[in-house]
Amino acid sequence: MGKQGDEEQLLSFLNAVLAKTECDVLTSIAIIENTKITPDVLGDKSCILDVRAKTADGTKIEIEVQLANEYNMIKRLLYYWSREFVVNLNSGDNYQELPKVIAIGILNFSLLTVPEFHSTYHIWEDNNKKCKLTDDLELHFIDMKKFRKLKNKDIENNPLHRWLSFLNEKESDETIKKVINMDSGIKSADEKMKDLLKDKESLIHYQKREFAITEYNNALLRREEKGIEIGEKRGIKKGIEEGIEKGRSEEKLTIAINLKKQGFTPETISKATGIPINEIEDLQ
Repeated sequence: MGKQGDEEQLLSFLNAVLAKTECDVLTSIAIIENTKITPDVLGDKSCILDVRAKTADGTKIEIEVQLANEYNMIKRLLYYWSREFVVNLNSGDNYQELPKVIAIGILNFSLLTVPEFHSTYHIWEDNNKKCKLTDDLELHFIDMKKFRKLKNKDIENNPLHRWLSFLNEKESDETIKKVINMDSGIKSADEKMKDLLKDKESLIHYQKREFAITEYNNALLRREEKGIEIGEKRGIKKGIEEGIEKGRSEEKLTIAINLKKQGFTPETISKATGIPINEIEDLQ
């Protein structure tokens, strides 16, 4: 959904998500293909989003997908929101020109204690929940794990249920066919996926990415296990923190070695792991 030409499927998906907060139906959207926000605005940390877009009224929308719990998603999404909020404000500009930003996190793990698979957040006055400070901050969290457990999925009447069923790798072929036929945006997304996978280069890239995701998830699991091990002696929370720190260097090396075996360039591996290029070149 992040390239120009993907507007139909992105509009369909966003309208399905934003229906919960009663936003006006989007009729047009401009996709921002540059998904990297450079570190020249806030400090020295850059960020790369999965999808960036802008509506006709100037509202910015960003989508971030996380497959594994890195225990930083809330602050990560807030950080992305803040970067998008101020990225185009230059010295002397009017603060009133700052745009509304909607950040959407699609998660393959349970993060929040609310029972709903789709939760939304704004800024409210603590003792007067009907008093919203501003509409400029809007966060959405979509929990795919909770959605999969939902017993009565309403694909007939709920567009978001249709989209998440389509994005659910464990969904039945019968349901996938139904939602494709029900929604032109989903049909467009399905056709693009099929076209991409016919291309040899795209298929190789997809397979490498799948391998990298598997390796990364395994590394996170090993890191968590180390944390629990230490936690038995020093407390689970503190142990997990120490385990994460202790296992980080070892796991980065493991990931780097496996990515190198799969043909990734030292530059790409360095960006993914933070290991200097010269050290990656020496890895066996």
